[in-house]
Amino acid sequence: MVVQWVRAVDDSQVAGMYVALGDSMSIDDHAGGAGWGAASLLHRNRDADFPAWAGRDLASAGLTGSVLAWDGATAADVLQCQLPLITEPPAVVTITMGGNDLLMAWGDDAAARAAIGQVIAAGEVILARLGAAGGTGRIVISTVYDPSDGTGRLGAGELLMSWPGGLAALGELNAALAGLAARHGAAVADVHARFLGHGVTAGDPSQLLSMPASRDLWYCGSIEPNAWGADQIRQTWWDALHTQARASFQAGSEPGHLARGALCRRHQVSRWRRADRGAAGPPGAGAAGRGRDDRGRRGRPGGRQAVPGIPDVGEPVAAGAGIRRPGGAGFQGRGRSPVQADRGPAG
Repeated sequence: MVVQWVRAVDDSQVAGMYVALGDSMSIDDHAGGAGWGAASLLHRNRDADFPAWAGRDLASAGLTGSVLAWDGATAADVLQCQLPLITEPPAVVTITMGGNDLLMAWGDDAAARAAIGQVIAAGEVILARLGAAGGTGRIVISTVYDPSDGTGRLGAGELLMSWPGGLAALGELNAALAGLAARHGAAVADVHARFLGHGVTAGDPSQLLSMPASRDLWYCGSIEPNAWGADQIRQTWWDALHTQARASFQAGSEPGHLARGALCRRHQVSRWRRADRGAAGPPGAGAAGRGRDDRGRRGRPGGRQAVPGIPDVGEPVAAGAGIRRPGGAGFQGRGRSPVQADRGPAG
């Protein structure tokens, strides 16, 4: 049903593209390499490894794909660095964000509340620019998982989970993300609920194998999705899209369209397009990267640190910014593996 629903989109209104925005919940790095991450699998299934999903991917709907997410990205990074790389409204967008913002505030209740507010402030702008307020349902917001499985501990890893208020903060973040999606007509992929029981209660989340012997353990490195976890994130996204598709068909209406121009104000320039740079976005950001290892919180002009609040709120997307892929990179390049951002901090 998802494939038919996506194919029904008006090609004159949107680009035939799937875009993954966000953090390491989306990428290949921790899941086993090129083609193994959640976004890669949603775009093009690995039929030999997941035969039950053959033909159930966005490539089957004729979409190209671009993974703009990177390791360590915060909500501000998604807004300021990843979103400006899109110039045409894509047909499907998945977003994973908020986990790193919470990690940066870990142990401080007040800082966590402020971080959640910043995530949602950024999210309001991101979804408005993507045109989700039109109710297309082709934008998917993901909740953030809990490797402690609700216990507040990580067993052998014992990383981060000593904060008494941590579980409550995570619950607040996820409720806020669901509310954000509801306000903009986006779908919610409840990754948090799906992952419960597949962290510390299933094994040791701090183990480093991308493909552990137990397929019930969905984490590696304490907080990253391994191959089995990436598959489950893909499935959760697909289920969210399927729910929206079914509702659309049951209503007897054609799927809505993303509004042209919602993403790009072609005659205005973002703060990221500086005189000393020829391309929008900081060097190395997203699919337009030049190979510099400056991802996540390090990838800001002039080496600036993250600043409180969301400085880009209300600013237009960079003029002429595009999803630029070097030869051989990207889903449609000669190499056929997705562009993945350089590794950064956790998450």
